[in-house]
Amino acid sequence: MIRRSTTVKSFFGIFAILSGSIVAGCASEDAPGSGSSAGENATESKGLSSSLESAVATKPPPPTTCNGPSHLACSSKDEHCELPAGACATATDATGTCAITPVACTREYNPVCGCDGKTYANDCERRANKVQIDTTGACKPPPPTTCNGPSQIACGKGEYCELPAGTCHTSSKAEGTCKTTPAACTFEYNPVCGCDGKTYSNDCARAVAHVQLAHPGACGGKQSL
Repeated sequence: MIRRSTTVKSFFGIFAILSGSIVAGCASEDAPGSGSSAGENATESKGLSSSLESAVATKPPPPTTCNGPSHLACSSKDEHCELPAGACATATDATGTCAITPVACTREYNPVCGCDGKTYANDCERRANKVQIDTTGACKPPPPTTCNGPSQIACGKGEYCELPAGTCHTSSKAEGTCKTTPAACTFEYNPVCGCDGKTYSNDCARAVAHVQLAHPGACGGKQSL
């Protein structure tokens, strides 16, 4: 009887020791800031800090100036020097900023006028051609250039001097305006008479021949102007 009692006590004693060890182990794992949980929190915090530092470090640099009195060029072949709008006449000394040259543009029609005198469908197309901007909107045609007159001023290549109609006999001193010679004409029959006495199928055909206009209509059947 005494031996069985001793055995039972020993069993309960061992059970109590094991239970205490298990509870202590669980408490150690679950305790805030202890074991692997604390390590994981520290690692996550360090990673977030590194991401923020990286974001600050990758902040784009300020735009690089170009041209100006020193004629500085942009460092990358993918960039062009963008000058202030309207700086066409002073482009040689104007200071600009380096900008990325577009490789593709939309078909949006929002015209701008380049310093080359050409109208571009939108500003992206202008920048893609590395042309400076003159004004927003389509380019306005230049004022007509006067020609002939007492000083016998000649027009440029591809142009002809258009005198007032009917000035055939006074053409040596009459003043006219330079116009572009048409590259092609239609087959429309709307005859005009040239100062050379020939009838042309239409006024475009007369202009191609660089002949002054005598009057509308075929020669020999003079019409009032």
